[in-house]
Amino acid sequence: MMFHLLVGLFIGTLLSEFCDFSLSVLIGSFIVNHVTWNKLVLKKECE
Repeated sequence: MMFHLLVGLFIGTLLSEFCDFSLSVLIGSFIVNHVTWNKLVLKKECE
């Protein structure tokens, strides 16, 4: 999980040099996907 977070931040930093909007969209979508994935994994573990 930590590796994916670092990669996301690294890519976001590269994009921020071109456009702050792209950075915001990337981080936003990444966080949503990360949270959604964690919820799905937790549900499977609980069952």
